[in-house]
Amino acid sequence: MKFWVEVVVADDAGQEIERIVVLEKHLMQTDAPLCGLGLSMAEGKNLLGTVQQHLIKAEAQIISHKHAHCPQCAAPMKLKDVRSVDYRTLYGKYPLANERFFTCGCCKEPGKKSFSPLTDALSTQTHPELAYLQARWASLIPYGQSLRLLEDVLPIEGAISLTNMKIKVPQIGQRIETARVEQAAVELQAEVAKTTVVEGEVASSSIAVGVDAGYIRSNAAQEKGSRRFGVIAAKTVETNSRCHAYVQTKVDDGSKRIMHFIEQGKESPKSSVTFFTDAGADIKAATSPSGKASQRILDWFHLAMYFQIVLQMATPLKRWRYNEKHTVVEEIERIKWKFWHGQHQGGRERLQLLATWIGLHASTRTRDKLVRRLFDLFHYVEDNADYLVHYSRRHRDGLPISSAMAESVVNQIISHRFVKKQQMRWSPESAPHLLQVRTAVMNDELAAHFKRWHPGFSTNDPAYARAA
Repeated sequence: MKFWVEVVVADDAGQEIERIVVLEKHLMQTDAPLCGLGLSMAEGKNLLGTVQQHLIKAEAQIISHKHAHCPQCAAPMKLKDVRSVDYRTLYGKYPLANERFFTCGCCKEPGKKSFSPLTDALSTQTHPELAYLQARWASLIPYGQSLRLLEDVLPIEGAISLTNMKIKVPQIGQRIETARVEQAAVELQAEVAKTTVVEGEVASSSIAVGVDAGYIRSNAAQEKGSRRFGVIAAKTVETNSRCHAYVQTKVDDGSKRIMHFIEQGKESPKSSVTFFTDAGADIKAATSPSGKASQRILDWFHLAMYFQIVLQMATPLKRWRYNEKHTVVEEIERIKWKFWHGQHQGGRERLQLLATWIGLHASTRTRDKLVRRLFDLFHYVEDNADYLVHYSRRHRDGLPISSAMAESVVNQIISHRFVKKQQMRWSPESAPHLLQVRTAVMNDELAAHFKRWHPGFSTNDPAYARAA
């Protein structure tokens, strides 16, 4: 038994012009198929590639024939030359005949002696869906793996290369960044006092944002600069949380950048913003007040981790008594309890007394290390005293107390793609653009960008899981 698939080309009147067999398969008369039922991957790729080839050829001919006559005098255009251009699609790379005509004298534009209908019709020689899939997968996994994945499931062998992907994907990120800058400029010009804050609505209209920093290894030579550069990552705490990241050295005002990102949320506008940070110098610069009322909170995650390190160092001294009531370890736990319950002044005083007392009685290396760590913790909370809050009360009220979500977004955006492989090195010029693509994918916004650039663009991708 034979099975075949044909492509039939007909004119507008329904008259058949051409009939092409795109698949022919001999069905084996056996109860045990050797390779299973249906089409194999190779057969499916071949079918799609052949159909695409004839479809693109027919569409290119229609475009050229439509412009083969002058739109004003209907005289035939004089053919200048025919060149071949490669058009890359989801189903392969195909050469197309690109005809160039001399312009007619009655409709000649100044300085334009010839034109190509196909070139004028195509904004790019790569199909938008192929560019979209390249950008999406290259933002999630290394370039080489994403190329192999696309070649496994699509008949695009030879359509794109690793070098091509490394060039095209950052270009998409640069386009996203350009659009963001233009949008920010438009919003700045149109900014008027249109935000009204209703009394008693401040708490309900506040938004929480976790901000943290990560680092990417630079491919710059050691003598030409630092071997790594910093990246600021932010994540909102809302129903549909969103994330954002940027390279510090490429942004003049990080606080404006983050505030603009917050403003773009679906639940905006918000009347106030609460930042949860580790209170590092770079984070403070990125979360300085800009436009909206903002509050910075030293998140409990970092503070608790500091205490956890101190407790681990004090474990060998767990029987060492600080006073008649408590051991050194118990005193540290009591100080932590005070910070948790908002008794910051008392906690700082007891922390300083404990560090001083151990320093006077230190006689071993373990005690010396513990003293240094306690004083580091004391200076940390002293420098950030304005950002300490009543953590237990916020926790009982269901309000966020930690930037653990920012820690997770550092892993999602930066570490999983830029850092985990030890040999990875990135250019400070290209990494920011890939960051824009990656955050657009994680926010389910990449398809929206392509729809704006290419009207009629569609994709059947399911909603992307942000935890990937």
